[in-house]
Amino acid sequence: MVAWLKRRKWFVVGAVALVLGGVVAVLVRPAPPGPYVPPVRARVYTSGQACLLTDSQGVTSAAAEPVWSGMQSASARNSEMVTFLAVAGPPTSQNVQAFVNTLASRQCAVVIAVGAPEVQAVVARAAAFPGQKFIVVGAAAQQPNVSVVAPGAAASVTTAIRGDLIAE
Repeated sequence: MVAWLKRRKWFVVGAVALVLGGVVAVLVRPAPPGPYVPPVRARVYTSGQACLLTDSQGVTSAAAEPVWSGMQSASARNSEMVTFLAVAGPPTSQNVQAFVNTLASRQCAVVIAVGAPEVQAVVARAAAFPGQKFIVVGAAAQQPNVSVVAPGAAASVTTAIRGDLIAE
């Protein structure tokens, strides 16, 4: 047996070194920082919600697109949820007022209206919701709870909406 060990001396030395190295690695290894937590895939929002009232085209209309872009930009900065509601049915003030009532009762922190019938409906219904903040694009309003954003270039409307929502 001694002859076998002499012939395999380097094999035995290597095996012993490998075992000792493994033992040392296990003993010296730092403790893990805690249980593994996978990255968050869902976005966490604050309790606020900004709601956009649009015509039947939704956020794809030329007037609503810059407003929606500004709302999304503000949401990315302050984690406020943004949603939109497209008016279904005829674009009359009476029909659109039902959609204004829906958004106001949905507890939106701010309701933004874009489009002539939508803005007219907000101006008509704003007094019924004195605690609700409204923003209208492109029309003058005298109510204390209605702010006005001037229509214009898409970039300026986006910036104005983002500024109004972040300032909340």
